[in-house]
Amino acid sequence: MKQQQLFVLLIALCLVFPVSVQAQWKSKVSLGGSYYSGNVNKLDIRSTGGISKASEAFELSSSYKVIYSEANDVQNNQEISGGVKFDYKPKNKFSPFLAVNLYNNEYKGYALRVSSIVGAKYVLLKNDKASHSISAALQYDAEQYTANDEGVIKDPKNLLRLSVRPKLKQKLTESVSISHVTYYRPYLNDFGDYQVDSKTSLSNKLSTKIYLDLSYELKYESKPVKEDAKNADNAVIVSLVFKL
Repeated sequence: MKQQQLFVLLIALCLVFPVSVQAQWKSKVSLGGSYYSGNVNKLDIRSTGGISKASEAFELSSSYKVIYSEANDVQNNQEISGGVKFDYKPKNKFSPFLAVNLYNNEYKGYALRVSSIVGAKYVLLKNDKASHSISAALQYDAEQYTANDEGVIKDPKNLLRLSVRPKLKQKLTESVSISHVTYYRPYLNDFGDYQVDSKTSLSNKLSTKIYLDLSYELKYESKPVKEDAKNADNAVIVSLVFKL
């Protein structure tokens, strides 16, 4: 219960704090979902967002992600994650960074995962129409697990992973852009144990502060924590994005 309260506090900060300091901070919130009623009752809600402040010397940012799903009035997914990140000299071609991320999804077997990350980003291309970069980092994961169907809880684990992340953003027109980011995280003691998080988005600017996004997300775990969990989760999301 404590970790859920922590996540709620993090989300509240991401949503409320920018309102009072929007002159100094940039913020972004997206909301998407679907609802079906009839022979099949299904509800899906998804929200992401964050705030950031950048200067020549540093960039400080925080983010959150919430997913909730139910079918025929029975909950079948809930994911809550968030984190904070500090970049040193973010406008330079090479910039080191520190980050801490939190993750909870009991349907995948995670009661709580706390990730401490240290690495560096290298900018490959940056101009008015494009931004391409790659980063590499060491990620230390402290993981706690949920009980399986027999009520057995696996012992907590501490894992050291390598994290490699290419990130691309390209303007197609004045109002349409495409972006892609992939995180590849192998376990350093066993490269057959790896995670992939990938997101590709097509964004259409509707007004100064409102965008319509079409995104494809992939989450893949070569060795899922939960024994009966599938390796891959795929999602296609249509969402409204508000930039304050």
